[in-house]
Amino acid sequence: MRLAALLCALCQSLSAHTRFVSEQGVPAFLPDYTDVSMQFNEGIRADATNSSGRQLFNPGSNPIGALQAAASTWSSVENSRMRFAALQSTPFLNDSKDNRNTISIRDTPEIRSLVGDALAVTVVITVPGTGEVLDSDILFSPSYADRGFPFSTNGAPNTFDFQAVATHEMGHVLGAGHTHLLASTLYPFGGSVAGRILSPDETAFAREVAPFAGTTARYGELRGTLTLSTGQPARRMTVTATDASSGVTVGALTDATGAFAIRSVPAGNYVVYAEPMLSLASPSSFQLLATDVDVNAEASFFSARRPVLIAAGQSSSLSFLLPARTGSVRIDSFRQGATGGSGDFSLSSFVSTTGGNSFDILIFGPGIDTTLSPQDLEILGANATIRQGSVRIDPRLVSANGTQPLRFTVDVADTSQRSYASLLVRRGSGLSTAPGSILVEPTQGQFLSLTSGSIVNAATATAGAVAANSWVSIFGKNLAREFILGSASLPTEIDGTRVLITDSRGGIQLGRLQFISPEQINFLMPASAPGTARITVTSLLGQGVAEVTVAAVAPGIFAANSNGRGPAAAAFVTVLPGGAQQSGLTFLADRTPRENLPVVLGAPGTQVYLTFYGTGLRAHASPVTATIGGLDVPVLAAVAQGQFAGLDQINVGPLPAALAGRGEVNVNFLVDGRATNPVTVSIR
Repeated sequence: MRLAALLCALCQSLSAHTRFVSEQGVPAFLPDYTDVSMQFNEGIRADATNSSGRQLFNPGSNPIGALQAAASTWSSVENSRMRFAALQSTPFLNDSKDNRNTISIRDTPEIRSLVGDALAVTVVITVPGTGEVLDSDILFSPSYADRGFPFSTNGAPNTFDFQAVATHEMGHVLGAGHTHLLASTLYPFGGSVAGRILSPDETAFAREVAPFAGTTARYGELRGTLTLSTGQPARRMTVTATDASSGVTVGALTDATGAFAIRSVPAGNYVVYAEPMLSLASPSSFQLLATDVDVNAEASFFSARRPVLIAAGQSSSLSFLLPARTGSVRIDSFRQGATGGSGDFSLSSFVSTTGGNSFDILIFGPGIDTTLSPQDLEILGANATIRQGSVRIDPRLVSANGTQPLRFTVDVADTSQRSYASLLVRRGSGLSTAPGSILVEPTQGQFLSLTSGSIVNAATATAGAVAANSWVSIFGKNLAREFILGSASLPTEIDGTRVLITDSRGGIQLGRLQFISPEQINFLMPASAPGTARITVTSLLGQGVAEVTVAAVAPGIFAANSNGRGPAAAAFVTVLPGGAQQSGLTFLADRTPRENLPVVLGAPGTQVYLTFYGTGLRAHASPVTATIGGLDVPVLAAVAQGQFAGLDQINVGPLPAALAGRGEVNVNFLVDGRATNPVTVSIR
């Protein structure tokens, strides 16, 4: 078996995807992508310190919530069966031979040596001949706190985002390698809040390795072959494909024969270009030696930038020749700065901004100086322009080799969708790029006019607190262009509509969508810290923000007419003498509006049990109580339903004989002292 360490590092001075492979070059895979188990060591706590006594987490952080959010992010990819099981605490630490996937932040000399300058390391054990993953352990660095850069989950300055790093490392657990796209979660150097949300690069990976039935018919494939000017295959070149209208950017590496394939790509028209790994992408980040990689080639577009159509359910093929490298220009460093500033730059190796904003880009490298004209600079993939007259040298910054960065201002137009863009720099016949280096979030604003009253428990249809892992409805105007039912995977985006949740501790997650429509969205509330959460809804028609309280329990019982009252959406089981059973619904499902179907209390010796379905009650701390028609009824269980996400159930019974003949009666529950919405059943 092979021991392989996958690194996620952030330089202090500072595929779509590829696949992690076994020592025989076989892509790593998990035996079951639908139930990926991980455990976090009990030493991961908000107050954890390293061996120097330094706080590993910034005050106010929620590291366990961040780990759960990272797992949920991978479990929410549309048209993918990929699912992490609920994370559990464990006293065990990393052991590559125990077949147990653990997450830890232990501080020992051995761990510091293994992690090195990385933010985290994922140690993966595979079967060499098959690539099957036997064990994966994630080790977070305990050393950056000594340098004044702890982890955080609330976006605090001078910290690394714990959730983003966890999302990156969990991608390695799933078998994903690094990407050369700078603003993607799996870029080798990360740690900013933007890395919490998967890029099209990562979602393509999730769909490829764990697709739902029919997924291949919904997405396309791009494949091709690259050749050097000598006629030899272009080995380990980066390939980038960008749909300029949607901002979708994906990529891959060529193999030893110059071939590449990018699968599960959204349909569109893509501009495709290739480039050797010279600076922003390095062979070591892709499990490669320098001798494995061809660098004597110039970056080049396919067919003079003619877009390639990638159609759903089809494969598009292309091939092109890369000219010999002239060496006239190379981007060695890419940074973001304040608009019109000087002497400042971000630690992040990409730009993260919102539509309607401006920012500065700083680039270092050979051939990058004031002899470049504005026409030599281009942004591909976003509605962004380089401000006229802004191209300049920043006199207050000097690199280690004595060069100074070229600096210029970029203006981004308003946008309603998340998109990615790349910087292109030309010098004569030379071309260098920073692929997927600009992430543009939707324009901020209160266009959808949401209020706290817009967010309701999906079962009760009334405003108030909501619970983690419960169904929530949002009511408003222009929430979506049309009614669209989500797939069984519960995607995080449908037709440009997303629900982003920022909890009270700064954790950021996307809600999983059941359906969208112009006036209503149903989404699954992810595991979130209690307190006030901000809900941001983004659609192709605008954006809105509202706040809601997240509580441990916020119980609601589903009604048959989906209005929180009247006939319950319930079922009955009648146990006859001798043990035979009869079952059915307590309402007439074929009528509109739906009506109660009388439940018959039978002869002596017959027992009747009812099951009610709800949401927001599974985390109750004290026993749930029930009354039907004012009479106490035993509650046998109040738990997660188990088959459907967010659905809870309460089993009660046997029903007291005194209810016989009462007709329509109210059903009430108390969950940790909170009353549920009253629904009804009919008893004959």
